Amino acid sequence: MIQESRTFSYKGTGWSFVRRNGMNLMGLRSAFLFTIFGFFLLEACAPKIKTNVLVPAKAHGAAQLNRLAVLPFQGKCGQEITSELESMLVGIKVNDGPYFTVIERQAINKVISEQKFQFGGFVDENTAVNVAHLLGADGIIIGKVDDCSAEDRRYQEERSKCALTDKDGKCLKWRSQNVSCTERVARVYFTPKVIDVKSGQVVASEILSGSAGDSTCSDSGRAVAGKNDLLVKARSTAIEKFREIVAPHYVKMEIKLLTSDDTKMAPEVKKLIENGVEWSNKGRLDRACEQWGQAGALHGVGYALPYLLGVCAEVSGNFSKAEDYYRKADMNTGSPVDEISEALGRIKLKIDNQRKLQNQLTR
Repeated sequence: MIQESRTFSYKGTGWSFVRRNGMNLMGLRSAFLFTIFGFFLLEACAPKIKTNVLVPAKAHGAAQLNRLAVLPFQGKCGQEITSELESMLVGIKVNDGPYFTVIERQAINKVISEQKFQFGGFVDENTAVNVAHLLGADGIIIGKVDDCSAEDRRYQEERSKCALTDKDGKCLKWRSQNVSCTERVARVYFTPKVIDVKSGQVVASEILSGSAGDSTCSDSGRAVAGKNDLLVKARSTAIEKFREIVAPHYVKMEIKLLTSDDTKMAPEVKKLIENGVEWSNKGRLDRACEQWGQAGALHGVGYALPYLLGVCAEVSGNFSKAEDYYRKADMNTGSPVDEISEALGRIKLKIDNQRKLQNQLTR
């Protein structure tokens, strides 16, 4: 908020402190600033609902595979990446059940040893498919690590220290001094490939990255975070991106609420809407929707209440009903309303995603 006010400071406007035609331009500028400040305040205070939404995997072909094997990744940190990828895949649960069956490392090593496969360099796709057939996998993951390193940067920061005080303890003279500081940053880049064994096609491949950092100065009383600890965090960030590629996952979403429109509402209708907002702020959308439903029965015009009931249907997963409510709200507007336009686009995407999810969850 303060930064926005600074944007409209006197030096940046070119306006002067003069009076013209009886109008104080400074007062006009102050009113303008107040209006802008108030707009951002209203935007920040607009009621919203926070919800988690299950969305399909980004790589549909990878998400339709079931029994997976992870071959050793090549490069520095390859062993760690391989192990952490396996653990991540084993831990994926959707609808309270495991999403993938992951072949154990012992079984993979046995096949590699018996067949005398050599993985001195990057594993080619044909070799990976041959290993997968022997393991009974319908999907196999290969890859290489392009970077796995942590670097330090030394720098200095200036500190001010009181050099002289008066009898009341007030500082009369300040002295500047520099202290040495260290910034440590860990970075990981790796490229996984997911291969559909049946078709032999690569169904997912992307360069993934993760980073983690820490900094401290000599006067802080603590040491900079260890390189290994930062590398673990960096790998975790990159691997979480891979999880979103291969499996359905939850994303956080905020939905703005509309509490008024261009129609005249009776006091009891306004009160029901306000009560609903209070319930939603406490995480009780069920009670909020009860309040808004009662308000809708009393006030059958306008777009705010159809929109609120659309939000209720959307969050409960009834997307077709939500779309009907949003379209009704849109028909009741005299001019475009951003929240309604966003809702119509959002619900269309959710309906499309719902079809993909059904395919991914019933493979």
